[in-house]
Amino acid sequence: MSGAHATRQPPRHLLVALGPFAVLLAAALYNGHPLLLPDSGPFIHGATGHSVQYERSPVYGLFGAIFMLGRETTAMLWLWAIAQGALVAIAMALLSHRLLPGWSARQRSLLLGALALVTSWGWHAMQISPDAFAGLVVILAVLLFAEPRQGGAPFIGMLLVLAATVHSTHPLLLVAVTLGSAAVAALSRQAVAPILGKGLGFSALSIGLLVIVNGLAHERWSHAPMGDYFAFAALQQEGLTAAWLEASCAGDAPPTPQLCAMRTQLGRDSQQILWQRGHPLNAAVHDRTDARPPHLQGEMATAWKGAILADPAGFARSAIRDLGAQLVMVAPLNDYCPDPCAVRGATLDRWVGDVDPALMENFLASRQATGRLPRQEIRMLVVPLTLLSLLLLPVLLLLCWRRLRFPTRLFMAALLSALLANAFLAGVFSEPDDRYQSRIAWLAPFAIVVALADLRSRRHGRHDGRSG
Repeated sequence: MSGAHATRQPPRHLLVALGPFAVLLAAALYNGHPLLLPDSGPFIHGATGHSVQYERSPVYGLFGAIFMLGRETTAMLWLWAIAQGALVAIAMALLSHRLLPGWSARQRSLLLGALALVTSWGWHAMQISPDAFAGLVVILAVLLFAEPRQGGAPFIGMLLVLAATVHSTHPLLLVAVTLGSAAVAALSRQAVAPILGKGLGFSALSIGLLVIVNGLAHERWSHAPMGDYFAFAALQQEGLTAAWLEASCAGDAPPTPQLCAMRTQLGRDSQQILWQRGHPLNAAVHDRTDARPPHLQGEMATAWKGAILADPAGFARSAIRDLGAQLVMVAPLNDYCPDPCAVRGATLDRWVGDVDPALMENFLASRQATGRLPRQEIRMLVVPLTLLSLLLLPVLLLLCWRRLRFPTRLFMAALLSALLANAFLAGVFSEPDDRYQSRIAWLAPFAIVVALADLRSRRHGRHDGRSG
């Protein structure tokens, strides 16, 4: 691509992005408010200059602060949501230009608009949640990797770091995408080193930035300050840490004395362990006066890691089960609304109400908060299409390998790697939930369209680009 031609591309990409952005905006306008989750509360709290909950990445709150402009109004929430929706729409326009070279700008805009309408993209992109950036990690990484012999665009690199730092799992998703992309490059006899250099470099940078930000904000020098808490709760539900504690607490000098003291009161419900106020472990972690990192983190890390080492077969069985369950949980709008997100005194109300009660009042009038969104109808449209696309994704990649262009293979493998990594991290170390997988699975139908376009071009002798 010539320099002059490259400079003419951004306006065209902006026009292509108008199709999907119009659908994303229409979904939010139909709701009457940017979509929220209970988890949205701490981010809004942080974006308006208040404290940030230490189990959340402060980066997403800082991103929101750019658009909140210090004003605690619903209009600023709209600006925040519109900005991130536009960002993902533009990134998809760039990706469609790279992967669908034979399509006109109008065709690509219509395709992306349809994708936003029939997938969970339309319900994630303008939601006040870092989930909106999960798919962006895959999109931006593929844009950097698709031409490994050329220097990656610095702006795309900066956006990739942003997308990878808004949530503690995103750098790990980037690692998975990098390894999957490098494997495809090796099999296609394309350059591998630039992909590994860029991908692992940006992953390391993202982890380092999260360590610094969490250290400065929470005095917890870790990229995931509450990671051990979540892992312990997940394995406690599986019975693995409970069995390990029973064995290890029997001695005179147990390695986890505080956990041993409360082990009979822990129970097995991970959600109660994590979020129920009054649960002994939750109280010990959250109800603190010095605002310092939870003192039980070290013991929880010892417990969940020890449980895996003590019963690797048991962990493997539960991991495979939870991984499989998470892979097919792709329904949109699993947002815990209207209960508990619209319940007075619940998590969202406490955080947002502390910023400004009027913000919560405006949200409570939305279709989401009042239960007036047609959830079942939306899911009946989205879920079958997404599951079929997920099924076809590895089939087309393997059976049609030689007939697909290298960028298409790269995108499909990167997406598969992200889906598997996300399902493992969320399903095994949290709990299977539709929200987690649907934030990435919306890319699967697009991947199928790209693959079919490649096959059609091959049939008609218009197979451009490197095939490998």
